[in-house]
Amino acid sequence: MSNSVSDTPFWQDYHESFPLGSPPENDVHSLTFDGRGRLWAATAAGVRFLDRNVWRSPVGADSFGEALTLVRDRTGTVWVGGVRGLARIDGDRVVGLGPFSDLICALTETPNGTILAAGPAQIWFRHPRDSWEELKGRWHKAIRGIAPADENHLWIATASGLYLQHTSSGKPSRRLGTPNQLLSSNLYCLTTLADGTVAVGSTGGVDLYRGTMRIRSLGVAEGLPNRHARQIAQDAEGRLWISTKLGVARYDFKSKSFSLRHSRRWLASDDAKSVAIGPDGMAWVGTNQGVDAIRRKRITLAEKASHFGEIVRKRHIRTPGLVGPAVLKRAGNLSESFIEDDDNDGEHTAMHLAVESLRYAVTKDPKARQNAREAFNAMVVLQEVTGTPHFIARSVLPVGTAPLHEV
Repeated sequence: MSNSVSDTPFWQDYHESFPLGSPPENDVHSLTFDGRGRLWAATAAGVRFLDRNVWRSPVGADSFGEALTLVRDRTGTVWVGGVRGLARIDGDRVVGLGPFSDLICALTETPNGTILAAGPAQIWFRHPRDSWEELKGRWHKAIRGIAPADENHLWIATASGLYLQHTSSGKPSRRLGTPNQLLSSNLYCLTTLADGTVAVGSTGGVDLYRGTMRIRSLGVAEGLPNRHARQIAQDAEGRLWISTKLGVARYDFKSKSFSLRHSRRWLASDDAKSVAIGPDGMAWVGTNQGVDAIRRKRITLAEKASHFGEIVRKRHIRTPGLVGPAVLKRAGNLSESFIEDDDNDGEHTAMHLAVESLRYAVTKDPKARQNAREAFNAMVVLQEVTGTPHFIARSVLPVGTAPLHEV
């Protein structure tokens, strides 16, 4: 009977960063993909699109100004709301649309293909040939998001509650905002999920509505790492991606659990403002420091160990085989990294020795044995350099080398 364990490939998330050119451009409010699969970003400097991994500015973007929200309609056309009104993307051009001259902060498309645009004062819906009609009704003017409830009703998310407005009768809205209806009445966004459920993001987390009934809440008590649910997207596996002030959280309905992607390991900034799912199913996150893609690939444990082993040998091992921390002269620039001496060099080296010893015991890889011997010999140096049988040095440097860290 074999005692071996098969190294079965698994899905591994990894991160790629796509910074824009300037601080205003890197302040990303909203993301969406057009019908050609290109990523569009609404930024403080205007709308931008990613073309073959290079950010470009469409014609008319500068005159349109700061972009706040994006939506793609069923034809693949991208619509843009901003501080100067509404625009539509025509190829690589931003085409401004009347009668809007003031801020448009929310956009949506109804099941029959009608575009609705919302600003602080009104909500309009589009007729053929770009004629627009104002929606009659009453709601709080600080609108954060809109989404169709059914053929005749519209959800309106505001800074003071969730409103259900009839789209033709002009009858007063129904307002939801009490604790038994919402985790918080200070709302950020609305997203319609694949099964028709509406996800409501707020300063309290996420409430899920089916019709006018709340069916579930996802707040801190349910494991949401940060309660500020700014934007929500659903991937092909049904999981929710939630941009928050502490990175992007992912909720799996099957396991009823959250996972968190934050810090420079995953994002340029934890201040995640937007999230979108690409045509390949990968999540794209907009922050106040640019855009990050969280991708997936199939990998084995051996391949993963090799990847990190190469990084350790390149950036963390110095003569005579000691393992220590790497320091960057400039954040993000790996070409200028150097290894500091540290009073914990013995601890780091001992852990590396144990890891490589165990790897050799399992794989019989001669490189693992060589690495373990190098680490062991470095530990012997720490013992012998003191000239005593019991006193072990915490670190050593070659003769003539100035201390880099510890004095």
